[in-house]
Amino acid sequence: MSNFAFWDKTKGEMMKTYIIFGLSMMLAATLLVSMAFVPAVSAKEVNNFDGGGISVSKHVSKPEILLNESDIGIRSLSNPNPSTSGLTLIGSDASDTSNIYGQQLMSYRMYSVDNENDPDYDYFVIWVQSTDKLNVPLPLKWIKTGIKNINNGEIVDWSPSGTVYTESGETKTLTLGLSVPVVASISQTFTDPDGKLYPNVFTTTQFESKWSASGTGTFDVGFNAAGVQVKSPAGTYPSFTWYASANEY
Repeated sequence: MSNFAFWDKTKGEMMKTYIIFGLSMMLAATLLVSMAFVPAVSAKEVNNFDGGGISVSKHVSKPEILLNESDIGIRSLSNPNPSTSGLTLIGSDASDTSNIYGQQLMSYRMYSVDNENDPDYDYFVIWVQSTDKLNVPLPLKWIKTGIKNINNGEIVDWSPSGTVYTESGETKTLTLGLSVPVVASISQTFTDPDGKLYPNVFTTTQFESKWSASGTGTFDVGFNAAGVQVKSPAGTYPSFTWYASANEY
């Protein structure tokens, strides 16, 4: 009889205990090592508000017409579709979002620019607009609308280019007029409560406009829009995220 057999027979319970304890330690060590090498997971974008509000963003990898002009127009409430010249619609979508704070109707359009003058680049116009209304007792204070995370392209023009002061019941026009590579344009008439609409963020890969209500806010419907001209290497499209948010102070 071997020494191992004798030890196993007389101290089997002790050996069993040691084996279980050893396996437990090995398992714990393995779990710790595994946890140390778990890849980081991208956190979902969270929009924090001081009060209550609505925020929506959508990503476009390649333009596609998901809604026609009449369908998008229904979602713009009292504001009509934009007018265009020298542009061809190649992408569109809209979202209708409601929560306990209010309602947001947001849409985007992407156009190609008729271009025979610059063979190295293709030119596009991206137009995003948002109509928002918060529920009582939350007064609508501001609306931010924009295009961000542009890849494979850069912004070369934008609208609004300056401050537009709005007055309740008064119709305003927001225009993005192009001169390169050809003369083209997009314009949007709209009405807003008392306030102002102006460029809020601008880089080569993001543009954001902001409409701010005067005083302590409004219980009326607010409107905001942002437009950019983007150039991309010939034969390609830019990808981007379009978004809008509305809130009270």
